[in-house]
Amino acid sequence: MFPAVLAALASLAGCKDFLTEHPTENLFSTQIYANRETAYTAVIGCYSMLVGGYYAAPWTETIQPSSIFVCTGQDVGSTSLGAGALDLANMARFNIDPNHSGVSAAWSGVYAAISRCNTTIAGIEQSSGISDDDKSKLLGEVRFLRGFNYFNVVRTWGRAPMPMIPPTTIADAHQGRVGVDTLFRTIIDDLKYAEANMPTKAEQVWGKPCNTAATAFLAKVYAAMASSSYGGGGSYYFVGRANPWADSTDAFWNEAYNYAKKVYDSGTYSLVPDYNDLWMARTKNTSESIFEIQFNAITSPGNNWAWGTYVGFSMFTPNSTTNNNGNRIKGSRAVYNWQVAKYTAADPRMNANYIMGGYFMSNPMASTYPNAVWIFPTDTIPGPTITRVTNWPVTFPCLKKYFDPAWTSGATANINWPVYRYDDLILTLAEAANEIGRPKDEVVGYVNEVLQRARNSGPGGAAAPQAQPAPWDPNDPALATQEGMREAIMRERLFEMPCEGQEWFDVRRRGVAWFKMMAEESNTELLSHQYSSDVGRVNQILVPTDTMLVRKFLFFPIPQTEINANWAYATNKDQNFGY
Repeated sequence: MFPAVLAALASLAGCKDFLTEHPTENLFSTQIYANRETAYTAVIGCYSMLVGGYYAAPWTETIQPSSIFVCTGQDVGSTSLGAGALDLANMARFNIDPNHSGVSAAWSGVYAAISRCNTTIAGIEQSSGISDDDKSKLLGEVRFLRGFNYFNVVRTWGRAPMPMIPPTTIADAHQGRVGVDTLFRTIIDDLKYAEANMPTKAEQVWGKPCNTAATAFLAKVYAAMASSSYGGGGSYYFVGRANPWADSTDAFWNEAYNYAKKVYDSGTYSLVPDYNDLWMARTKNTSESIFEIQFNAITSPGNNWAWGTYVGFSMFTPNSTTNNNGNRIKGSRAVYNWQVAKYTAADPRMNANYIMGGYFMSNPMASTYPNAVWIFPTDTIPGPTITRVTNWPVTFPCLKKYFDPAWTSGATANINWPVYRYDDLILTLAEAANEIGRPKDEVVGYVNEVLQRARNSGPGGAAAPQAQPAPWDPNDPALATQEGMREAIMRERLFEMPCEGQEWFDVRRRGVAWFKMMAEESNTELLSHQYSSDVGRVNQILVPTDTMLVRKFLFFPIPQTEINANWAYATNKDQNFGY
């Protein structure tokens, strides 16, 4: 049965600034929509479904390890993993089925968030105590969130149920899957309403998106719709089905370009001058933040995803008291090596995103102090005579970007999840410009803005820019064709935004052929850097490249719990391909 019905009764949680209220009213009570103030509390509850709900860990730790370009430090060959670690290991080795608890948790979480939005929309619309102007602004925010949640649904499962109003009977809760065209039209409708009615940048509350965020998401939505037609053996959204948009690819790319350019020209966002300032808990909700999931260690602990990226007892978290759940999420050898090959390790983004070379264990609980842990691909660490700690997780690039130096243990990392940043928007604009045949200087110019910020992020800042990453040359033979430019832009997305949740969607929206190419290249890199401790494990984390398996893994399965309980699912034909 549709899982959000019961979830909608959950208490509302909060976060810093706009998420500090803790309402106790029953969500279905008419009193919660009596006036603008109480209705605003319900809107906060819609945001809280991301913080205390599926973005706390189920979503991020499900889409990350099965993205090709995010790995895990879990010993995927172990027979003694706990339930959560086993789920993550199964994701990493593409051992995914309808009974996978991570898939079920992600499904339940996103639909619980949608249910909360539907109930809040209905309550605000029916309220007689809220002015029309306030209604529009409040509804703009909630419809933005509903459109965002459904965008996650359609990209992850394809065809899916699409409830739009709160259920009034048990039968209402049992809804069948609708086509992806219907889902996308609804997403676009919600985002266009949000663009017209959400608070503007001048009215924006710290940590909340403004109406330009809806414009930015429209660019991303149209890019997803357009690029899905490139399949080379089966398109992303329409594998095995008629594509109702077969003649609309150019129109979608034009829309993606127009919306991205609208954001670009508005001046609403700007790149942070120093790429390093985005990470290590330095700042939140910067000038380039389009949408972040707000986590706060004090007012709303629940950040279970960030500390899964941490290495244990390191100098980066000197107050840590636990190593549990560490090394769950790591970077990709392939992306790391590609970036070094193109720009060298002197690219300042490398040191911002990854632990370079190794680290010292600084926690007094360590058995030997100081111990040194060497990180892929380094075999030595300069310095005094030290004891080397050797174990399998260090044979993959370790992330540094999400460290919170004040973290001690558990879900208290004071780090936001970066759903959408301005550099992503600029690269989307470059991608769309290339697809519609805009001048090459324009396309390259957008990418070079992102690269210039990276060069200015070295020790000397803008006053002493680094040589790398070198700016793109429009006359580079590798960029001579639309196809060559497309591939270069897609790879640049991996360098600029590693392990930010974009990889899962980007590698799939380009279809079967792109997925296969990326998987094969990733596997080559994996096999070319084997350590003795990899033996017996490495084959378990190779990405499938068989065409039918690739087609299967373009989407997650519909959870078996949903199929068993939902009356609208008559047969297994309602399951996604291959499951």
